[in-house]
Amino acid sequence: MESSNSPPQSSPENNDLLLLINSLKEEQRAFEAEERYIEAQITAKKIVELKQKLKRDQVAELKSKQNEERETVEHSYQAEVAEFNSHWNKVI
Repeated sequence: MESSNSPPQSSPENNDLLLLINSLKEEQRAFEAEERYIEAQITAKKIVELKQKLKRDQVAELKSKQNEERETVEHSYQAEVAEFNSHWNKVI
């Protein structure tokens, strides 16, 4: 089982978003250097929107992973209870 302190694994889509965000940050800096502040502001808004989408995607991935882990543990528990009950019935 992975440590709870390790960062969640990113999907390819999230990696693409990160690359796009970094590219837009460079573009924003270039606009600012050229004193094109309106374009820089528009780019900054895009960056914020993409960061929000990335965060939503990461939360959804984490919830999905946690649900899968919970179901696995639940199935293991049910199997263990069934085995115990079977053994108990043989003892009685």
